[in-house]
Amino acid sequence: QDDISKYIAFINSLPGNTFKNKVYNVLLAIGLTPEILNAVINNMTDGPTAANNNAGQIIARAENLTGSGTTVRTDTSDRNHPDKYFTLGGTSQTVSYTFNAPKAFSGQLVAYLGKSDNSSSKKIANAISLQLNNSAVTIKDITNKNAGMGVCGKRTNYFPVVLADINFSAGNNTIKIAGSSEAFNIGGIYVFNKAVI
Repeated sequence: QDDISKYIAFINSLPGNTFKNKVYNVLLAIGLTPEILNAVINNMTDGPTAANNNAGQIIARAENLTGSGTTVRTDTSDRNHPDKYFTLGGTSQTVSYTFNAPKAFSGQLVAYLGKSDNSSSKKIANAISLQLNNSAVTIKDITNKNAGMGVCGKRTNYFPVVLADINFSAGNNTIKIAGSSEAFNIGGIYVFNKAVI
């Protein structure tokens, strides 16, 4: 009964050169692996094997993040998705991820976030903070509602949310997200190279 145009508009707002790339990136960001996605695509496609679906995205699901002041949770009792996530409920609670970039690039940082709050005015940037290599990064001005936060029955909605455009240097880069008094769940951090999406 939902208006499908809302879902199409949401997908179109995310990183990707084509609608197909955007859908692929959304599915990566909600926890599917490139191996599973490519297998499904190949099984459902006649002709040559699908290629170049993955544009070198940096994928860090909750189990790949390092938590400080918080630990990874596993809870499928109310069909939460993803199965593993961290809750950030204070400034001392953080998650971080370090990756090695073979060269400098301009990227789009996406976090897979969930919050049981249907507020139409609360801002994500007031609930979490972002750092790259120990320097503060301004988070895009977006409300919980516009990001898709809220509840669906007993289930917390999770959505990939574009937090910021960031320039990454060659070598090691560390992304760190901290909480506030507004508890947020995070199921992953993803970086998309803007030159190839």
